Amino acid sequence: MTTSNKYPFRGHLEAVDGLRGFASLAVLFWHYQHFYYLLPGEFIPDFQRSSQPAFLVFKSLYERGNFAVELFWLLSGFVMAHVYLSRDELNILTFAKRRFARIFPLHWLTLIVVAAAQYLSFVYLGHFQIYGNNDLFHFILNLVGAAHWGFQDGFSFNAPFWSVSVELISYIVFGVTFCIFSRLQHACVVFTGLLIFVGFRAGWGSYITLCLSYFFSGVTLWILVFGRFKILWLLHRLAAVFYFLIAGAILGGVGLSGGVETLLFSIMILMIAIVIDFHKTKPWPAALFLGKISFGIYLWHIPVQIFTLIVIKYHEIDIQIFNSIFSLAIFIGATMALSCLSFYIFERPIRSWLSSM
Repeated sequence: MTTSNKYPFRGHLEAVDGLRGFASLAVLFWHYQHFYYLLPGEFIPDFQRSSQPAFLVFKSLYERGNFAVELFWLLSGFVMAHVYLSRDELNILTFAKRRFARIFPLHWLTLIVVAAAQYLSFVYLGHFQIYGNNDLFHFILNLVGAAHWGFQDGFSFNAPFWSVSVELISYIVFGVTFCIFSRLQHACVVFTGLLIFVGFRAGWGSYITLCLSYFFSGVTLWILVFGRFKILWLLHRLAAVFYFLIAGAILGGVGLSGGVETLLFSIMILMIAIVIDFHKTKPWPAALFLGKISFGIYLWHIPVQIFTLIVIKYHEIDIQIFNSIFSLAIFIGATMALSCLSFYIFERPIRSWLSSM
């Protein structure tokens, strides 16, 4: 593959990578409520969201951390464009192999771990933890990556994979569209506009439509910034405005409810990260590291929660222990440590092996 002069590759965007890590941590805060489940999907009788540790400090993350999924989709589209649209051609088989190596080995590992944990939970406690649809049918759906394509009865096994499941369709459309249109520029803009129009008219329609809208909005943003339109100079002038808008929204509780405001909010956050990357004077190893383990954080935190709940309930420990800031710190620390080990011991070696095949 060769690099196109029309789409110059600008190197690694560390702030954007760090943003992926932050989004994965936001999901941890949103899912912290799982520790208060009595049965799958059923809270303890006296659960109050405000009882979660340091609630006033992390209120926005506890209440709206689920919107990080949309940000993930937007970032994925932007990163895919940054990696592949700088090239004159795309080998669809190489693209598919890289996506497979990035996603499925860790997904299958965590799927097996969660299946084993749920089996132990059912044997020793008589019920599953957090998610209840843990049967053979849903295991097969997860195994082939179709966990949330409309065949499911609800969330199952390592449920956060649902967002990756629908994103797989975006990868397929991206690869096929690139091969057909070569440059994707005009096709991408039209495709995104059409998807968003259909999504708005149908109340965002299915999650697949929603994901495609965000993903291709990310691709379109990359084209506007790095392609022939090159609006980077405009971003520099708007960066301060975006910063204060987002700061005000966060301090005001971020009244996101899905739809256009969530899309615009996500785009503003991504634009700030782009500007930061172009203004930083030295590498950001911490942001780069957080980006590397972001997928691990996203897929390992549910296994950590399930095993923790099994131990707590088996030994009949008061579930109010999770009100402590130390429980929150241990949960986040354990998830990050496991994700780090997973990346260096499992993900990176197997990815290299699969890429060499």
